[in-house]
Amino acid sequence: MKIFLFIDQSLESGHLISESKIRKVKLDELKDLNDILFVLPNETLTFVKHDANLKNTKNLHASIINSVNIVDIDERSKLEVLSSSNSQNFYTIKKNDLNLFKERFKNAETKIKLTSDLLFFKEIFNAGISFNKSIFYKEGDNFIKLTEQAFSLLEQTNVEIAPKSLDDLKADHSAQITFHEFDLFNFKNIFGFSSIKKWIYASISLIVLLNLIGLFNIMSNWNQIKKMDSTLAELYVSIYPDEDVFSLEEQVAAKFNAPVDKTTNISSISSKVIDLATNITSRYPAPAELMELNYSQEEGQYLHIKCIFQNASQEKKYIENQQKNNPTISVIDRLESKDMVVTQFKYEL
Repeated sequence: MKIFLFIDQSLESGHLISESKIRKVKLDELKDLNDILFVLPNETLTFVKHDANLKNTKNLHASIINSVNIVDIDERSKLEVLSSSNSQNFYTIKKNDLNLFKERFKNAETKIKLTSDLLFFKEIFNAGISFNKSIFYKEGDNFIKLTEQAFSLLEQTNVEIAPKSLDDLKADHSAQITFHEFDLFNFKNIFGFSSIKKWIYASISLIVLLNLIGLFNIMSNWNQIKKMDSTLAELYVSIYPDEDVFSLEEQVAAKFNAPVDKTTNISSISSKVIDLATNITSRYPAPAELMELNYSQEEGQYLHIKCIFQNASQEKKYIENQQKNNPTISVIDRLESKDMVVTQFKYEL
């Protein structure tokens, strides 16, 4: 795991440290934030050791904030608590510093590993050190960070301090380090275009695709309706060859309501055709999808109907149902595949 040690509290730049090299870079120059531990100044992200056994998170955080040595109540109310991978190690951070951190990492698309320099040096050295004009040392059970000037004013003179540099941080210390994983995928970033533009593009593409599918279904249904209209018109002409079709719905209604002609029985035939077409497509429990309908006067008066079924079981139920209501029905052709069954019936009128 690489280490990014911030230079100061502005969080603009720092030293990127790996086992092979050290280089000073600006934060916004980093392209891949995975597998990097960001070490913030303890003045920004303050390490707090706390061992209160409280299961309620609110009570625990309140206890941690109360343990911080701050006199000003208003300043105390502005603190946020962050947990870590160690159940007794916590961090406090002021809300304005937290907002600065979020602003610096607003384009991040991964969780950010972070810790304070005080806890970082405590865990990898566990001894008094001097680093970058600051002193990190143990005082009883506590680990403290002071500036060199402030440390020089202490009355203690027997504290051993070992100077450390960036080169001492090259070794892989990932097994020893405690850190907090900050998830920046929050509501603020959800509405930030740069961080989720690929999700926006995917959503737009999905919406366009769904619209195209819907348009295709509408066109398909429209074509089926037009085809049915054409079939009904052809059927009407075959029954009434001397008439032109100008308004099929009105003409069929007129024929249906017309008195029965005892010599030709045409109105009766029209009524039977309409009843059959209705029953075929709507009769429970096995309605069929009407594919083709033809009227024939060869050797009697017959109606040839071609239907589509989803499977042989639906076809069987349909035939049983039709035979109860139309004893003159017979199957004259049948084609079965994996996806459907197409059957042609002959009805005697």
